Amino acid sequence: MRVRLTGNYSCVKTGRFRGQDRKCHELHSQKDIQLLPNTSGARNIDEAVRIARLAKASGCGNWIKIEVISDNKYLLPDGYATVKATEILANEDFVVLPYISPDLMVAKQLVDAGAAAVMPLGAPIGSNRGLKTERNHTDFD
Repeated sequence: MRVRLTGNYSCVKTGRFRGQDRKCHELHSQKDIQLLPNTSGARNIDEAVRIARLAKASGCGNWIKIEVISDNKYLLPDGYATVKATEILANEDFVVLPYISPDLMVAKQLVDAGAAAVMPLGAPIGSNRGLKTERNHTDFD
């Protein structure tokens, strides 16, 4: 993911590295791009912290999107592990952006642990369902 800052405006754009597309090191040299590594694939606190540290050591900066998914069946974020990983990384001067289930208490704990922002999921990963609320849910008979 990259963030482009111009004046008082910001734009976030997701990108992938495929085939002969631009190389990661070419993006690093651009002053207006902030890479946002992701700990997707981390199954526990130690893996998430290790991925974040590796990303920082490889020159991706100190921004990190934290995802700790310990449940392989439902792929829902692990709130406890996410809070603990956030606390560790925030104390190491990372800008931590955690991805969590929509749980207000976990969100508050993440802010207390040093999260720069909290990103709650709208629906389970891969479900293609989006947000489900009373307002946007209609039953047809």
